[in-house]
Amino acid sequence: MIIFSSLKSTLISTSIAMISTILGSSCIFFVKKNLNIKHYKIFLGFMSGMMISSAIWSLLIPATELYNNKISNLFLITIGFLLGTLSFKLIDKLISSIMIKNNSPISSSMKKKTLIILSSALRNTIEGIAIGIAFSLSSIQGSLGSLAGAITLSLSMALQNFPEGLSLSIPLKNERISTIKSFLLASIPGLLEPIGGIIGVILSNKIKPLLPLILSFAAGAIIIVVINELIPEFNSENSNKHGTIGFILGFILLLMLDIILK
Repeated sequence: MIIFSSLKSTLISTSIAMISTILGSSCIFFVKKNLNIKHYKIFLGFMSGMMISSAIWSLLIPATELYNNKISNLFLITIGFLLGTLSFKLIDKLISSIMIKNNSPISSSMKKKTLIILSSALRNTIEGIAIGIAFSLSSIQGSLGSLAGAITLSLSMALQNFPEGLSLSIPLKNERISTIKSFLLASIPGLLEPIGGIIGVILSNKIKPLLPLILSFAAGAIIIVVINELIPEFNSENSNKHGTIGFILGFILLLMLDIILK
């Protein structure tokens, strides 16, 4: 009965987060066909700021607050973060080798967008897992806190997903992908959030001890993608200040959401 109740709450919460991503992605239909370079850089910076902010406030800091054993926590977070960065470096090399082997026409810029979508998909899946665990443990008053804490966690992630959906779809459209395809591709990360939620509920007791590692893994993957792919792109040419402005706005937006919701 407890599992069913937790699963129901998790599915409702993660579905709201999924819809938020889809609604954000759908805004691409109202964006003009070709953004000028300044606006494009602002959106790239905005997405970078959001991704770094979410990695810190939604993943790393919650990971540090989970358990009282600081040494064990530190070990798991460090290992998870390193594995997250290494995994996406390996994926980057794998995509490059496939492109070379198949003489693929995919541009390096498109490869960056693929990595960004993958990192966002990973983050949303792990956020779903965290929501599932939070609702499961709230019913037995576990270490992740009360039902109110689980609701706050899911609400904050739903609010983050709306601007993220739009920020993902715009670079895809600038890659001369059709508006509909840009919308669909940018919506994929949101679709994975309920799946993560189900995993979190079903495996809550088994993966709870590894949650710091799981959260930091996602944070490492996100941060390495931003550093390697996004920051160099919005810092190129003479319009780098626009990307920096976007970065600051994106970072502050999620910081404000985190403070308000807590």
